[in-house]
Amino acid sequence: MPPVNEQSWIPAQWPAPANVVAGITTRMGGSSQGDYASFNLASHVDDDPKSVEENRRQLNEFLQLPAEPHWLEQVHGCAVATDHHLIHTADASTTGLAGKICAVMTADCLPVLITDKKGQYVAAVHAGWRGLEQQVILRCIEKMPVATESLLVWLGPAIGPTAF
Repeated sequence: MPPVNEQSWIPAQWPAPANVVAGITTRMGGSSQGDYASFNLASHVDDDPKSVEENRRQLNEFLQLPAEPHWLEQVHGCAVATDHHLIHTADASTTGLAGKICAVMTADCLPVLITDKKGQYVAAVHAGWRGLEQQVILRCIEKMPVATESLLVWLGPAIGPTAF
């Protein structure tokens, strides 16, 4: 597999401020082998942990991230990790700290990226049907100390009803 490159990353197309880097990864590139021969970022599957670590390192290097993302153990729920309540098991995270990175992993679930128009607060939400039913997006927005009318939201790709 080739290293992480332009085919590994799709930038979000939305009017976010320039200081907000947002997008999704593809399976192109990466160092995983065998059944996971791709750009796998998930540590909760049977991929070699060293390959996942290397893929995450390559992502950080490619995007020139200032820090390692806070990778969540996602459980299809509605818990939200924040700067003041930094939990590991959650399906959303939000921050108002410059240089801190919110990340979620999705396969068929909906990735939701949120920022305020000034780019001072950001959030990433893993929105599966269970989380949506439990209002994970609303719970995340309620943790952001900004007026809702100042928010920008980007919905990433997700599985559609014809796949079921």
